[in-house]
Amino acid sequence: MENQCVACMHRLDSKIENLGVLPIYYGKKIPKIESYIADKNISCELGICSNCNLVQQILKTETTKVLDLIYKSQSSGVSTPMSSEGWGEKRAVTFFNRVVFEFTPKRVLEIGCQDGHILKMLKEKKPTIVKLVGFEPSPQKIDENLGIEFINEFFKKSFFEPKSFDTVMSLFVIEHVEKPVEFLSSIYDVLSDNGQLIISTPNAQSQIESGDPGLFMHEHISYFTDDSLMNALSLAGFKVIKFKKDKSDYYITACKGGDRSIKVLSESRNYLKKYMNEYLPKVLNNFKSNINPDVPTVLWGACSTTANLLNMIKVENVTIVDGDKNKQNSDISGFIEQVRSPAEFFDRDDVNICISPLGFQNEIESV
Repeated sequence: MENQCVACMHRLDSKIENLGVLPIYYGKKIPKIESYIADKNISCELGICSNCNLVQQILKTETTKVLDLIYKSQSSGVSTPMSSEGWGEKRAVTFFNRVVFEFTPKRVLEIGCQDGHILKMLKEKKPTIVKLVGFEPSPQKIDENLGIEFINEFFKKSFFEPKSFDTVMSLFVIEHVEKPVEFLSSIYDVLSDNGQLIISTPNAQSQIESGDPGLFMHEHISYFTDDSLMNALSLAGFKVIKFKKDKSDYYITACKGGDRSIKVLSESRNYLKKYMNEYLPKVLNNFKSNINPDVPTVLWGACSTTANLLNMIKVENVTIVDGDKNKQNSDISGFIEQVRSPAEFFDRDDVNICISPLGFQNEIESV
């Protein structure tokens, strides 16, 4: 059976790229999940759609079962959730610095709200908001005093009347859903005619062109580039108003009015082939050439990049550190040893220190 694109349903190119078996990275280890994946060797495969240009994971039955366990667990935040402290605070502040609200919202829906921190910040910045609703499938503690209607489920448009909200936010969610255009179309239905969609997602184009070993994550179904993200929004009926990006993420403000078509690409860009044959090998070779086997190696960043890197290149005598206090002295998925604090290695010249996340090099170096 031929694989179909998860966005436009077009036939995927026949060439499927296999990255082999990579560790399942989801955050702090949970015994139930670790027990399930202990004997699973799930190959990590990516394909690309020649029609809408979306790079996407070729899903396995075992993968979807793992994801269901993760999304209903306390570790559903995967990386560093947006919060009021540490790296979580930096992520939250970055979001508000990047995103553009076309108008002051009154009725707001956030899909994938975690503990409601972003909704809380939005309410503080825009106190005239009269309605806040958040969807989150994982068990979370929501402050009842925030005035948020919390729905502990996966988002369904059937929960609301059509056009119930003038603003819908979905931050780092669309890459997780199995049918991104269908997901966006559901948002379209609950958004008012003059409403605004605020969406963010990882910048996979930057990851691909940087040769990021952490490009593949089992939780990410879609890997959006400039073209494929614009096409997905257009197919769902959205028109992009503001398009911002940095090395890590996209920040989009959109409204209704898209023509539901796929734009003709200026050129055929097989990002995936270049990633596998050129960009990724260059990074791996560069990493190997800079590692001194006689000196302990410290990898800064308990993230998918580090987990995948250690699987792609066998390095002995490695310590994983992270600036997120929630990860320090904890067992993190994808790693054998506990994650430690980078402060332990400040001012030491007897170790190799490598910053793993390619999108946060400057921020980490500043520390």
